[in-house]
Amino acid sequence: MKKLLFCLLFFVCLNIHHAHADEGKLFIEPAGTNTSGYFYIEGQPGESHTISLKISNPSHQLSGSGTLFISDAVTGKGGGMATLTPQSAARQRTSLWFTFKQKDIVLKPGEVKVLPLSFTIPKTALPGDHIANVELYKFVPAESRQNSPQANKAKIIVNNAYSQAYAVWVKIKGPEKHQLSLTKLTPTWNGADLFLDIYLANKGNVLEKSKGTVRIYKKHKLIMTKTASMGSIYPGDQSYFSLLIDDEKARQPGTYQADITWTYAGQTLHRTFTYSLKRTDANRAEHIIVKGNGDNTPEGLFITKADLIKYGAILAGSILLIVVVIIILVKRKKKRKQK
Repeated sequence: MKKLLFCLLFFVCLNIHHAHADEGKLFIEPAGTNTSGYFYIEGQPGESHTISLKISNPSHQLSGSGTLFISDAVTGKGGGMATLTPQSAARQRTSLWFTFKQKDIVLKPGEVKVLPLSFTIPKTALPGDHIANVELYKFVPAESRQNSPQANKAKIIVNNAYSQAYAVWVKIKGPEKHQLSLTKLTPTWNGADLFLDIYLANKGNVLEKSKGTVRIYKKHKLIMTKTASMGSIYPGDQSYFSLLIDDEKARQPGTYQADITWTYAGQTLHRTFTYSLKRTDANRAEHIIVKGNGDNTPEGLFITKADLIKYGAILAGSILLIVVVIIILVKRKKKRKQK
């Protein structure tokens, strides 16, 4: 009976914790028509439009608060819109069309508001896709404890931040320019995993989704083929996706060629990048895999057997050179005394 009561009490405590997890937070969503997870408006230069944003406080006990702001949309990793903060928000393009910029919002328990957001398309606006970001952001600092930390013990402080973001997609009809380019490839190790970060830039005037095939060669021999895709890249922006290299042959030290064939909007791109993997990095990753516990190697210098041989030879040569110099100096000194 005691065990049953304890389990019931534990279950109630868990429910209370989850019930209060969202206390103090507000939620936003598009209201009205022309919404499907984002705002979509077709317009012409000189026209004025208004979108409606629903803001709600789901709590029945506490007031909710947050900072609502509008900024230019930024393409995130893998495509699509990245979440921002009020401090990192840039306002140089589409967001300048809005009269609203930023405001701290406070709602009573259970309160719901619909906020109109008006904008005017400039007469000088060009055809294409223009994307703005509407975001609600809330920063929750870690709770300060009155008890001071004990001596020689670390104190962990965890801050939290919550955000919700929706794109405002304004399309001005006219000639469309499709122009993607492959700009850069960078190998990146994350613990035991190897990724190729492949960068694309959109120099056109419409958002682009794309996909393609990456072929990895070593000494002109094909060792790996993999398909990939990229979400929407906004006009005038660039981003990257990370391709996981899971073939052991493509993780060894050496020089590689990545041959990329990429398609979008009925067009095809082709470019070859050359990159190298260092022996130290590859061996460090192998060491993490051998450990098998998912923990990364502690930060610091990781020296392989080959490195020890190389550095040992350099050290031995340096010592030998110093000894030879000392012998020469001693002999010269003796000759001077004999004269």
